[in-house]
Amino acid sequence: MRDPNAVEAKLVTLVRELSRRAGRAATEEEARAALAPLSADEEQELLGYAQHEPPARPLGPMAWADLARGTAPQTAAARELTGYYALQVERDALAQMLTAKDLAGLAASGGAEGRSAERRAPKIERTQPTTSRAMALRAERKEPLPREVPLIAKPVERKPLPSKEKKAKGAPNEERAGQLLTLFAYHRDTALVAKALGWSLDELTAEVDRLQLRRKTGKLLRGLDTEMPVATSRKSSASVPVLRRSAKEKEETAARKEAERALAAIAAQEEQSRREKEPPASKRIPGRSLSSAAGVRAKPDDVAKAVAAPKREPARPEKKERTAELPSAAQGEELRAVLREVGPRRAALAARLGTPARPLSPAALLARFRAAGLEREFGQRERDLIRALVSRHRGAFKLAAADLGTTRHELEELIRERGLARELESLRERQRTTARAARWPKASIALLLEKRDWLADLGLLDELEADARARVQLIWKELAAGDERIDALAKTLGVLPGEAQALATQFSLR
Repeated sequence: MRDPNAVEAKLVTLVRELSRRAGRAATEEEARAALAPLSADEEQELLGYAQHEPPARPLGPMAWADLARGTAPQTAAARELTGYYALQVERDALAQMLTAKDLAGLAASGGAEGRSAERRAPKIERTQPTTSRAMALRAERKEPLPREVPLIAKPVERKPLPSKEKKAKGAPNEERAGQLLTLFAYHRDTALVAKALGWSLDELTAEVDRLQLRRKTGKLLRGLDTEMPVATSRKSSASVPVLRRSAKEKEETAARKEAERALAAIAAQEEQSRREKEPPASKRIPGRSLSSAAGVRAKPDDVAKAVAAPKREPARPEKKERTAELPSAAQGEELRAVLREVGPRRAALAARLGTPARPLSPAALLARFRAAGLEREFGQRERDLIRALVSRHRGAFKLAAADLGTTRHELEELIRERGLARELESLRERQRTTARAARWPKASIALLLEKRDWLADLGLLDELEADARARVQLIWKELAAGDERIDALAKTLGVLPGEAQALATQFSLR
């Protein structure tokens, strides 16, 4: 590991700028300490991020160093968010302190070793037992010596250790705990779980404490989507409803059932039309051979054998059961294939599963996935896609909605439906903090001229524009009038003449 002061200033400036873009401002000392262990190849890998947007947020100097070593962006962002790098710095500092203290102790003990040996020798002489001297005095006085009394040790009976009896958990508590954990894993938000149960937050907290689920629910709320267990279908289709449903949920359930009935009716009509288009199969009259049907006279013995022979038919109920199971399995495979190809984009899926002229409605689309047992998988994929698009566009809902193929209003409805409002609003607030922290004048002017749509989406355009207008007007008034006034403004602000001209036009400077 090289000296942190030997790291190039250009690389330190780049890492600080990348950290600022990723929502985690850093000092020069932090950047130098993080870049000191990197090799030349890893520094070249880090330079490749200079012209691109940060792959994840937040990312500090230690996280960028991990990216240069080959760590995944999401893993580095999770470490930065949970304070992993801060703990690592504290651990290294503590190790250095302990090492320095041990070295100082060894140096001090080397000089005092001789003196301690000299002190120990006379101390041993003074602390020797005086039993022999007492016996000599008794012999001079002719006193009887004390009789040795044998000590008889009684065996100590070992008492058995108290056994720790495990408290048997009742089946109702385990079932209730499983239901609560399922709701926390699905909603990932305490308020949404309380709303789904129809409880207050105090009632939900009391129930979680009673079932001793505080750590498990906290892990589900703070964990990543990659750490969630894979959803599997239940073996038994029978389930007992235990949750109270609101009137809105009852209406949604009725709408889903109506959509399922409509889909079943459409499927039945298509099957009926297909059967009508097929040519009728030739019917064979029982008791008559092909020759008699064709006009050839059959023998009486053959006719009697045909009539008396038992009818041999295949096991039709089994065939019907197989054909009844095939459509649902085939439908599930078809929906999975379409979902892999198109992605969890409702507009594209509705047009693909329906017709371009008459795409499926949202209720019918969700009913199709629910009937095939893919509702949880579709919801998880849609949640991940929305989160990724909003993160890619740095919190801009309008740009994310354009990538998703929908409008901003519909995207906000999906965010509320999937329980992402709190998380994405926190992301947008971090982007607002980053935009407000842009340095004046160069960085702030670049944002106003190049990222106006992004600032308008975050609701910062008017605020930052008013602040910049006031500052630029004060500078403009102090400059001398003339043809070189724009050049003087550009030189004062440290921007290009074209950017200064754009500011003058935008703020109506004369």
